[in-house]
Amino acid sequence: MVTDDYTPLWKALSDPKRQQIISLLQDRPRTTGDLCSHFDVSRFAVMKHLNVLVETGLVKVKREGRQRWNFLDEALWQQAQAIQPEYNGGVAGFLGNDTAVYSNGTSSSRLSLSYDLVASPTELFTALTHDIGRWWPGSRAAQTETAKIVMETTLNGRFYELFADGSDAHGTLHGTITHYDPPHELQLVGPFNLIDSLAYSLVRLRLTADLDQSGYTRLQLDQQFIHPVTSQQTADYRTCWQDLFSNHLQPYVNE
Repeated sequence: MVTDDYTPLWKALSDPKRQQIISLLQDRPRTTGDLCSHFDVSRFAVMKHLNVLVETGLVKVKREGRQRWNFLDEALWQQAQAIQPEYNGGVAGFLGNDTAVYSNGTSSSRLSLSYDLVASPTELFTALTHDIGRWWPGSRAAQTETAKIVMETTLNGRFYELFADGSDAHGTLHGTITHYDPPHELQLVGPFNLIDSLAYSLVRLRLTADLDQSGYTRLQLDQQFIHPVTSQQTADYRTCWQDLFSNHLQPYVNE
C-alpha cells in the first residue's frame, strides 16, 4: 500500500489500544492469542482493533493451521514514519508530545489544554456534542452568516458547519469522530477550521470528574498535528481553543 494520504493511518492510530498493538508488533510477529493476552478486554474487542489495522494495510495476516499470525507491514510503517522526522521508534514517538522541527521552519507539534468547569461529566459531554451548535461561534471560513453547526453523535459521525450565503447553503467539515465514549472521551480527526491556515490534526477531549472540587469536571484537550505546522499555527490554534472554552463554552455551561 503506497499512498500520500495518511488520514486512514492516523484515524487507525487514534485509539490507544491500536497504538499498543502496533508497539507489540514492532517487537515481533504475534499470534492473535498472544496479542489478546496483553489486554484486559475481550478477544472480540481486540479483534475489532486488529481488523481496523488490517484494513489500513499496517497489519498483515498469515494463517498457519488454527493460528493467525499478525505482522507489521514494515514498508508502510516506514512510509508513515517519514512524515515524522527524528522519529525515535514506537507509537509514543509517532504520537509523541515533543515538537520535531523541519529544515524549512515547520514542525510537527502537539498542544494540550485543560479547564475545570462547573458541570457534571454528562452535562459537559452533552454540551460538547448534542448542544455544540448552541455555543460554538462558527469558523473563519464563514464569510457570511453561519446557518447551522452540527455534530453527528456516533462513531464516524461528522462535525460540520453550514453557511448561509443568501442563496444555496454551503459549508465546511471540521472533523470526523473516531472514538465516542460518553461521557468520558471524544476523539475527532480533521482540519478544525479555527484559523486561516488550516492544519489537519487529531483532537482528543477527555472528561474527568474532579474529586477535590465538588461539582467540577476537568476538560482535557490534546491536539496532535498530522502534517508539518509552524509554531505560529500551533499558537493560533491554542489561542482559538482558549477563546472557545473560556468565552463560549464556559458561559454556556454556567447558564
